[in-house]
Amino acid sequence: MAIAPSLPIMRLMNSDGMCTLELVVEGERVICPGSDCPFWDRSCVLDEVSPDLVARPEFASTFLRLRRELEQAVSISPLRLVSDAA
Repeated sequence: MAIAPSLPIMRLMNSDGMCTLELVVEGERVICPGSDCPFWDRSCVLDEVSPDLVARPEFASTFLRLRRELEQAVSISPLRLVSDAA
């Protein structure tokens, strides 16, 4: 059973364009990367489940780790991969 997040946390999550994952996992107010984030599709696709992410920080941590891995994979140049394979 999920525990409802505290009102101050909910207020932080839903304002100022801050990243919910960073806030829940790292406790830091980091500006949402918007369209540069793999979880962005006209808006943050995780917004609807943000109360669940607060209640289950292990899920938020998994999503944050996945986001960082996807961002890193996107930033690798395809030409670099070809030259590394040769």
